[in-house]
Amino acid sequence: GKHKQWVCVFGKETLERINEAMVKTLPTGKGQRNKAIFEFARNLRGIPGLSDLPREELKGFVEEWHSQALPVIGTKPFIETWIDFLKGWPKVKWPVNEEFIPMILTKAQSNPVDGYDDPRLSVLAAICRELHGINGQKFYLATRTAGKLLGVSHTMISRWLFLLEHDRLIETVVKGGTSENPRKATRFRYIGPQRKPK
Repeated sequence: GKHKQWVCVFGKETLERINEAMVKTLPTGKGQRNKAIFEFARNLRGIPGLSDLPREELKGFVEEWHSQALPVIGTKPFIETWIDFLKGWPKVKWPVNEEFIPMILTKAQSNPVDGYDDPRLSVLAAICRELHGINGQKFYLATRTAGKLLGVSHTMISRWLFLLEHDRLIETVVKGGTSENPRKATRFRYIGPQRKPK
């Protein structure tokens, strides 16, 4: 049946991770469905191979999630859950996944942004491009995380981000560490060249 088809399409390991995501995010009482379906979306986007799929291809999993949640949720029609999932999917800023950042790095390394002598800077620009692609609008990049990935200090990452902004590859959307936004990291938008076709 349906499960066999899914194994063919997604592979056993991916399916196990989807099931795990389902079990982990099911609501336990009324009034939790909306937040829970967003968490389900976050978990799904962290599974390699799913984040680039059209949302329609994930509908079966959302139906499965909904039917398992039915005994406890107040909103019964599936269409409500599906709409919330569709609205939530593009809002996922950080998928739940420890492999997420290395995955971004691999994509960036295989398609760096031209124009810099230092290959690490070209890769940093490409990381910004990939993050923007996933988040759809603005993204934030922790300088310490980026520094670890590229083997440079977080202060160097800050200097490089300054340069990328000066070169009009990225722009600041929300400045972090200000009185209006003391806690949040700076949010950027990528406005540079898109990925080169292979």
